[in-house]
Amino acid sequence: MTEEAVVRHSVQVLLFDEGDRVLLLQSADPDSSSTLWRPVGGGIEAGETVQDAARREVAEETGLPDLELGPELWHRRHLYTWLGKRWDSRERWFLARVDHFAPTEAGMTEQEARHHLEHRWWTYDALATTTERFTPHDLPERVANLLTDGPPAIPLDLHH
Repeated sequence: MTEEAVVRHSVQVLLFDEGDRVLLLQSADPDSSSTLWRPVGGGIEAGETVQDAARREVAEETGLPDLELGPELWHRRHLYTWLGKRWDSRERWFLARVDHFAPTEAGMTEQEARHHLEHRWWTYDALATTTERFTPHDLPERVANLLTDGPPAIPLDLHH
């Protein structure tokens, strides 16, 4: 019998600086020794609005306080395995424009810090030419579309 996936409601924030670089975090899965680059974000806690969760996650994972959240971009349902557990992630994605800053890990939870490897500001050219893994896997193309066309008028449903 297959283990049933745990439903997790989460928020992801694409932080872009004034040079159109996007801040991503590299995480490692100790079960598989794989790494991937992901946006800032995480689970929505009980009683928390999605906007409050976005601001809290940005503060925890980067040290940036008082985020001014931009438009909602996407909704995504993503099934994956992390630390040997099946997850059914229901994600809401937002855009935020920020002044370039040096991120810090000081506010990360113990679990976040245990799997965090590094922060990096990525240019589109670097995203487009690297062999690194991203979540979602087509993040470079999605960033290109955002930089070219701007955010969608209403959040798009991403199917993965």
